[in-house]
Amino acid sequence: MDAAPDAGLQSERTAMAWQRTALTVAGVSALTLRHAGGDLLLALPGLLGLTGAVALLLVADGHYLRTLRHVERGTEPLGRRRVRALSIGSVLLALGALLVVLAGPGGE
Repeated sequence: MDAAPDAGLQSERTAMAWQRTALTVAGVSALTLRHAGGDLLLALPGLLGLTGAVALLLVADGHYLRTLRHVERGTEPLGRRRVRALSIGSVLLALGALLVVLAGPGGE
């Protein structure tokens, strides 16, 4: 059986989507840090978000390379745990950012 004409490109598009998600998380985290106004407790969600964004970039790169190996072997890569972890992390970051906005000293 011949390989799909764009074998591997779907994984590349997925990796790029994960990179965009990580950049979005980093952006929201940076805004959260700015809005925290120097209060360490209020800055915590932003710091965790930035750390998570860096981790997500690293995980996305490793996932992309593993997926390419699966495509070359013709096996099915499963990443349900990563998607679930990203979803939970995104919701927690959004809740943290909302709390910072509601409890923070206010923007300028």
